[in-house]
Amino acid sequence: MFGLAIRKMVFTMYLEQSIPFFFKSKLYNSLTEESTTLKKEEVTSKKSRLFLVKDIPDYLKLETDPNVQGYTCKRIKQYPGFALNLKSYDTLDSYLLNHLSKRNRKNILSKKRALEKKFNIHYEVYHGAIDKDLFETLFENFKDLLTSRFDTKKMQNRNLQEWDYLKNLSYTSILDKKASLFVIYDNQVPINLTLNFHVGSSIYSHMQSFKEAYKKFSLGDISMLKQIEWCIENQVLHYDFVIGPSYYKQKWANHRYTYQYALFIKRSSPLARILAPILVLFHTLKQFLRSKNIIGGAFSLDRIKHIITFKKTKHK
Repeated sequence: MFGLAIRKMVFTMYLEQSIPFFFKSKLYNSLTEESTTLKKEEVTSKKSRLFLVKDIPDYLKLETDPNVQGYTCKRIKQYPGFALNLKSYDTLDSYLLNHLSKRNRKNILSKKRALEKKFNIHYEVYHGAIDKDLFETLFENFKDLLTSRFDTKKMQNRNLQEWDYLKNLSYTSILDKKASLFVIYDNQVPINLTLNFHVGSSIYSHMQSFKEAYKKFSLGDISMLKQIEWCIENQVLHYDFVIGPSYYKQKWANHRYTYQYALFIKRSSPLARILAPILVLFHTLKQFLRSKNIIGGAFSLDRIKHIITFKKTKHK
């Protein structure tokens, strides 16, 4: 519409291991103090008058590619993000002692002991190798758990809308060590699954789900314990919860950052110069409504989509 092209930086970076063509292929992560070179994305539309790159974490330092000429850039401040900066920690205990209150530590560890005492619990991380049949079984379980959980919440889950793409990408990415699948088992039954993607020494947590029957044990917290332990043992310096605030993310994260949008405006287009301030105002206002918990709280697009989908299914 109106010659506008849109890309989501953070998802492009870790799902496709690429970077929007407006930027140089090398990006610098100020949290890990490392540079990573990614492939350059193909030009999506050479006719675009406006190009909006969404969801750029402010800790990523990106340089505009000088070969892409004829555009000016306007940055738009957006929502907060939450991450674990693990660079200064060499053990799980050191992170817990430094970041969580004594009460929180006691509560989480108590639930972990209770879970392990009552059930035959073991933990697995699949990173670099996984049997294909096992992968198929785990992802079928993952899909069932997500479907059940979001039906209960009466919300649409966007990962379920693109499940085949995500499933195929995850399998090859795990084999290439560009993704990992963390699983908590009760005997041979997966009761908690977390899919993460890797870029350099950073992990981006893409999705997680669990069996409702084990809810009282706070499986998300137990999963986080084991993931932090694995990250430290495997020289992962940065664990990012990606987009969307929650109490769980704020409890575990020790670093809060801000997402930005970058709007590239074609200088030779009068229409682009007219529309650009309108787009900036629109996204600024949208973020203001998010900050007041109007969008995402009282008004949730995912809840509305779930209601529409439910009604369509019911009347088939």
